[in-house]
Amino acid sequence: MPRFLFWDSPQWATYCAAYGLDAPADNNSPENVILPLGEPGEMLARMRHDHRYTVRKRLGGMNAHWSRERSDFDLYQWLHGQASGRMTRPQKTWDLMYEFIQQGFGEVLIVRTEGEPIGASYFYLYEKGVYWGSSARLPALERRYPIGHFMVWEAMLRYAHQNYDYIDLGRAHPETDPTNGIGIFKHGWIKEGRTLGGAPQGRGGSMPSPSAV
Repeated sequence: MPRFLFWDSPQWATYCAAYGLDAPADNNSPENVILPLGEPGEMLARMRHDHRYTVRKRLGGMNAHWSRERSDFDLYQWLHGQASGRMTRPQKTWDLMYEFIQQGFGEVLIVRTEGEPIGASYFYLYEKGVYWGSSARLPALERRYPIGHFMVWEAMLRYAHQNYDYIDLGRAHPETDPTNGIGIFKHGWIKEGRTLGGAPQGRGGSMPSPSAV
């Protein structure tokens, strides 16, 4: 299996040390879901039909705000806490994530409706790839708005326009998601079920921070 650049980077090693790991975690998993980027029509055609319907019909009423500002990063962290009901990992890991933004390795997406924040995602940027780090949405509104769909589709459009090659959504985590809802969601973006094993050398991977997807 090919090695993927992000997992050998000093940023990843630093994050894992802050998280309390003795050595960098190896996320070079054959189960990672890789989304090749391109024209909107091509990306839509690769989706499972239910995701394609949601993207085409149900994403109204939400607005995307991309940012590298500390205030928006803090809002992302706050939303993460609201979704999880607690602080899920050491504060120094969050501080490192903002340092990565300052270094050009990441940015956050804030989702609003009627001016109010309802969800957020953090994306890592490395070489020609984008890695979905973690996301959160307000539990009271997640049934009313397809916030997760909105965030992934907005990221696909943004990073395709910026000439990135792919987005790595990571893999399913049955140990923390026994109903596999997150796995079903991730695999819906590419109906052929393409994963890391089929990605070219130097592409793939995801940042496995504890997330409220």
